[in-house]
Amino acid sequence: MSRHLAVSIMACTATAAVWLLPAFISSAVALHGAWQDHHTAADGSRCCGLRDCQPTRLRILRIEETTVRLEMEGAWVFDLPRASFHLSEDAQDWWCARNPTFPPSTENTRCVFVAVGT
Repeated sequence: MSRHLAVSIMACTATAAVWLLPAFISSAVALHGAWQDHHTAADGSRCCGLRDCQPTRLRILRIEETTVRLEMEGAWVFDLPRASFHLSEDAQDWWCARNPTFPPSTENTRCVFVAVGT
C-alpha cells in the first residue's frame, strides 16, 4: 500500500470517528435517564453516574419495613435497604452499581429501579 493511500485511509478513519463519537456518547447517555439523577441511595449518595447504571431484569421477592429482597437476572438474590429501592420512570428495570465490573450484591449496589408491573 502506498504511503499516500495509507495516510488517506487514516484521515478518513479519524474523520469518521469524530463524526460518530457524538452519536456514541448520546447512546451511552441515553441509557442513563435524566429522571434517575434526583434519586439517592440509602447512604445519601446519588444513585447513578453515567456508567454505573445498566438495564436489567429484576423481580421483587419480599418487601419488609427496612429492606427489599430482589432477584436479578434470575441468578443473583440480595437484600437492599428500602431507601435504595425506587420505582422506574420508564418501562425498564435498572441496576446502579458501586463498581459495574463486579457482580450484583448488597455491597455493590447503590440503587435499583423497578419498572411497574415487574
